[in-house]
Amino acid sequence: MGTYISTSQLWDRIEKEFSPYEKRNSGSIILEEDFGNMSLNFFNTGSGINYSSCVATFHEDTILEGQYNKNISYLIFNTSTNIKMESNNYSSSLDLNTNTYYKGQRFNGLKEKALYQKNKKYIFHYLVFEDNLLESLIKDENKLSLNLSNQILLQQNILLKELSEITLIEENIRDLYYESKILELTYNTINNLNESSSKSLHFLNKKDIEALHKAKEILFENINNPPSLKELAHKSAINEFKLKKGFKQLFGNTVYGLLQEYRLNKAKKLLEIDDINISEAAYLVGYKNISHFSTIFKKYFGYSPINIKKKQKKYYL
Repeated sequence: MGTYISTSQLWDRIEKEFSPYEKRNSGSIILEEDFGNMSLNFFNTGSGINYSSCVATFHEDTILEGQYNKNISYLIFNTSTNIKMESNNYSSSLDLNTNTYYKGQRFNGLKEKALYQKNKKYIFHYLVFEDNLLESLIKDENKLSLNLSNQILLQQNILLKELSEITLIEENIRDLYYESKILELTYNTINNLNESSSKSLHFLNKKDIEALHKAKEILFENINNPPSLKELAHKSAINEFKLKKGFKQLFGNTVYGLLQEYRLNKAKKLLEIDDINISEAAYLVGYKNISHFSTIFKKYFGYSPINIKKKQKKYYL
């Protein structure tokens, strides 16, 4: 049997720490409750933009229900598993898919339910905006109408990863780093939203989407010897033009850009294993040149592979 939780007290407690209307500050909160665990990091810029991240797991299937008592506008980035939401503002439930972001607003009196599955890890990043700041930045005539189809693109993903790894940054410059990345994420996301609204969308049919997912699987299964675009298109039963355009539209990256992203994330997981060194991790994901691997790893994550190994050594001192 699942767990049913009213979030009023929970969110009141959290929002006191990172309300966008409070003075500039930063910090973290760890909640260990009967229903599960939550870890939150937050940073108030002091200029009407607040960032927070939440990592949560639940011991049972859980419904979180809340009613909001203030008006806010927001951008939310879902980098984990899908969740289902219900609201008195919408006639049907909403699926918040992985690797997507959405804009919207919550107003006084809004009621929402979020359905979470047990033992799954949920990771969200939030940008909350004071007053009408977000609305003033968006050119789209629909402004803050909810849109669930925005794919998190490569640059946004890099920035979210950098914000997640904030503890690796030296403490004396951490706040400056935090704010610069938050503002860059805000600019990048607003710019993407404005560009998308000014362009006509290229829609893919169901067969194309299935072929593109097959192409991605083939690519990820052959990271040490990836096929050429021509070979990949042939194996996936899609033409090369749709392969290239479709990858950009569906996955938010080029074919080989997505491959690089997958390789680097797999390498990071390997490096977090004590007995895997940098050379071995690079080789296992298809990089023969260690110097090149280290360079693109640092560019993607914001720190070098050696930082992970150094951090491991500290635990043994």
